[in-house]
Amino acid sequence: HLAWRILITEVSSMSGNFPALAKIEIRPVRNVTNTASGGTAYASSILRGSAAAAWSGAGAVANAAPPAWFAYIFPSPVECNQAMVQANVVYYEAEAPRDFTIQWSDDTTNGGDGTWTDHIQVDDEPAWRGGKIRTFSPAGDQIVDLPQARVLGSFDITSPVEMSQARVLGSFDITSPVEMSQA
Repeated sequence: HLAWRILITEVSSMSGNFPALAKIEIRPVRNVTNTASGGTAYASSILRGSAAAAWSGAGAVANAAPPAWFAYIFPSPVECNQAMVQANVVYYEAEAPRDFTIQWSDDTTNGGDGTWTDHIQVDDEPAWRGGKIRTFSPAGDQIVDLPQARVLGSFDITSPVEMSQARVLGSFDITSPVEMSQA
């Protein structure tokens, strides 16, 4: 599909704060970074940053309480097997998305017009700290949520683990729930 957007209908604080993102990625291949380039970014409104900043990793804050959206029209069709959403810097963690939908359109000209189809629906996402990365797939599974870590060698995981931006080299066995992003 040519255009993708995140439609944010509620933020973590639920107090009417403006939605904020550090970055969003639409990934054709799970766990493989896909930086938006060559297309055009749009937003329902911008207070800080720019529409393009939400897709590049520089961050953006909408200029209104939800609903708000950040859209990108790619130069050629892109499929989405995973969406990566990164909460904005620590100052905006109350503005991280809580309820949101990843949508696609093949007929929008500015991110706000055209017909949009829901692709990934997320409701009641737990609060997340600034800079934290979470990934979501159309099947509804959340793939990762970890603090920056580099793991080398082999290891066994026997209790719940939370990691973000992890690099795993070697082998491992998982015997309890693990959430991992960009692993």
